[in-house]
Amino acid sequence: MTAPSSNVSRDTSILKPLQPEKVQIYGTHDVDDAVSRTFWKNRVKNFQFLWFAVIMANGIIPTTLSHFIVGSTTLPLRIVALTLWLNNFAWFIFFVCLTIARYIIHPSSWRAAFNHPVLTLYIATFPMGLGTIISGAVPIIHTGFNFGGRSFIYVLWAFWWLDVVISVVITFVALYFMITHFEYEVEKLSSAWIFPFVTMTVASSVGNVVSAPLATYSRSHAWLTIIISLILVIVGFALAWNLISAFFQRMIFYGMPPISQAMQAFFPMGAIAQTGYSLSVLAPNFESQLPFDHGDSTFLRSPATGPTLFAITLAAAFVLWILGAAWIIFALMSIYYAAKTDSIKFGPSWWGLIFPNGVYANFTVQLGNLLDSNVFRILGAIWTCLTIAVWAYIAARTLYSHVREEIGFIRLRLHARKTGHDANRAVKETA
Repeated sequence: MTAPSSNVSRDTSILKPLQPEKVQIYGTHDVDDAVSRTFWKNRVKNFQFLWFAVIMANGIIPTTLSHFIVGSTTLPLRIVALTLWLNNFAWFIFFVCLTIARYIIHPSSWRAAFNHPVLTLYIATFPMGLGTIISGAVPIIHTGFNFGGRSFIYVLWAFWWLDVVISVVITFVALYFMITHFEYEVEKLSSAWIFPFVTMTVASSVGNVVSAPLATYSRSHAWLTIIISLILVIVGFALAWNLISAFFQRMIFYGMPPISQAMQAFFPMGAIAQTGYSLSVLAPNFESQLPFDHGDSTFLRSPATGPTLFAITLAAAFVLWILGAAWIIFALMSIYYAAKTDSIKFGPSWWGLIFPNGVYANFTVQLGNLLDSNVFRILGAIWTCLTIAVWAYIAARTLYSHVREEIGFIRLRLHARKTGHDANRAVKETA
């Protein structure tokens, strides 16, 4: 009999007049502050390494502009590329801060990420995002605006070494966890498995880009960078190719991947194109750095060594360009099949379309320059335009989605003010 009387007591307390200051406290400021704190707390808690794929996508776009066959040396296009690069750099710093905040506030999330068979793979997007920033700084800032000089190049070189260490650690730690901690089935094999191994090929291409201006200041440092980059691209592609072959086998025996993985279809092509691009940048480095004028090595001192390695590397790159073209067809078939089966929902995975195609565009343009072929230059320009168009669409869709969510957040606050809900209830509604 006590429960009803208690309820009546609580209900009648509502009829008591509210003091103005209490209406102010619970009606506006506390609701706004509490909901805002919960909003950003949830943002930090739910932030995943997957979002560094946005950095990869945004990082490859200014690089493609700096290699565009028309107007890449003009001031307007250089300013556009620089603006996009600075914007991506700011987002990278913001994402790094969110990541640090997440693992400080929620330290258990770090262990959970390595214990998750999918999230472990996407940790690799961090060093690859960093790699796009380093490699973009050379043609856009150093070459495009003649900025920095020796100190700037050595800062980039230092960050490249950091990127190499992180990439190697992630590659082999992820491989260890995939072998010892996770149980995978070939039928459920995803192209995202390739991610941890592409990090080494990305670091390799970044090293080859940095080594060219580095040779101006230290030929020995440039040669060391070239050798490390060669090792990275060989090991990284060897590991990635095994999984690409397994993924192809999975499609033959079990059919197309599920709709949820449709936008990952370009990942294998990205690994192939990234390797080919690294080799295409490595080829002229061999030709410019060899032969040596010191030491006792007959091989390195021979005048024929540089042109020979150039020819071998360029031929390997051309073979990879053809393989990449074949995988583009497979990727389009996979997306067409998924779209025909059911609608493909927009999400963060769509950003995975940009980086592989941007790399392939740069790769094609680079081959056009090395072979002095207008066919490759035109194909590279077409692929660049298509990639930029897809990037603009995905970026607009992403911004629209976040604006809609923010509008809903504002409406919730207004609703809390209008109904007089206290801060705790507003917080509970947003959770």
